[in-house]
Amino acid sequence: MGQGYVACKASQLTLDVLYQLIKNDISLKDTLNSINALLKIKNQGDMYTTLDLLDFNLISARVKVIKYGACDSFLIRDHKIDVITSHSLPVGMSGSLKILSYDMKLKKDDIFIMTSDGVGDDFLRILETHKEKISQMEIYEISSFLYNKALQEKNLDDMTLLVLKVVQRK
Repeated sequence: MGQGYVACKASQLTLDVLYQLIKNDISLKDTLNSINALLKIKNQGDMYTTLDLLDFNLISARVKVIKYGACDSFLIRDHKIDVITSHSLPVGMSGSLKILSYDMKLKKDDIFIMTSDGVGDDFLRILETHKEKISQMEIYEISSFLYNKALQEKNLDDMTLLVLKVVQRK
């Protein structure tokens, strides 16, 4: 969260600790609480980061989304868009974290999109305007198309787009 060297370090620390703890079979709840405590200790509450997690089970097609201060995510299903919003502070700002997650089963042709704030305030409008076209695209086309549309809106901030499309295995 933020910009420059300090923000980069907070993000990298968060990712490194998250990766190591999950890799070592530490529960997600304990992992998130550890990261929260570490960020609070590291800089007396001035170091925090947004966190946007997606756990997708390939066998059951279930997805769990956990958001702390993160930008909205979007589910496009049958030409309708559901907005998944964060209702939590960023990690490192609060003494304790309450895990709020969205659990859902994805269906064939669902498109799930996670973004950073760099996509701009008009991203939902972009999705609404182009949802039928996006639904017909291949996955690599969707991410390029959305990236270019966000750039056309004069969003010159750093931008991250994660696009997941459920397809049937052949």
